[in-house]
Amino acid sequence: MRFLRRSHLVLAATAAAATVVAVVVGGVTSASAATAYSVTYAGTDAHTLDPNMQPKYKGGGGVGAVATASSLDIHAMEFGLNLPVGAKVTSVAVSYTSCSPAAPPTISFGVDTPTTGSSAQIAAIPTSMHCGVTTVSKTGSPLTTVLAGQRYVVDFTFTTYGAYNGPFNEVLYGTTVKYTCDAPCVP
Repeated sequence: MRFLRRSHLVLAATAAAATVVAVVVGGVTSASAATAYSVTYAGTDAHTLDPNMQPKYKGGGGVGAVATASSLDIHAMEFGLNLPVGAKVTSVAVSYTSCSPAAPPTISFGVDTPTTGSSAQIAAIPTSMHCGVTTVSKTGSPLTTVLAGQRYVVDFTFTTYGAYNGPFNEVLYGTTVKYTCDAPCVP
């Protein structure tokens, strides 16, 4: 009798384990499904590309450009993007204000390759004059796939800049980059 009960218990435990295995295997995500990620940088995360221009905080994470010398060679600030190798970049969005009397800013998404000393633009992001905060973006499927040994950047080129106290006709608020990975990835 004890043998029969043990047999039933072993059989019941085996059936329960098979059910659990079937549930786990049935719930596994297929290898073809990509996971979507997003990373956001505030304007205060940008750095200047010319030592004669510095960012000045303007609220909401935004920065205006301050000229610290009479001549500027490069009117841009740059976000260095921390993206994992293999990420497929699907969208780059930039938030800004432009009440410039001259022209709207120039925004680009690009890549630097330090080993060859080269830079390349991946995408120009169209801009317009807009006195309120606006967001412009460029999307693709994908725009690019992140490779090892390369540095990915978003450049924002100001058309106007001011003294320390402003006024600031252009303010850079930040950028959001969306990407997917076929396997879990972390920047």
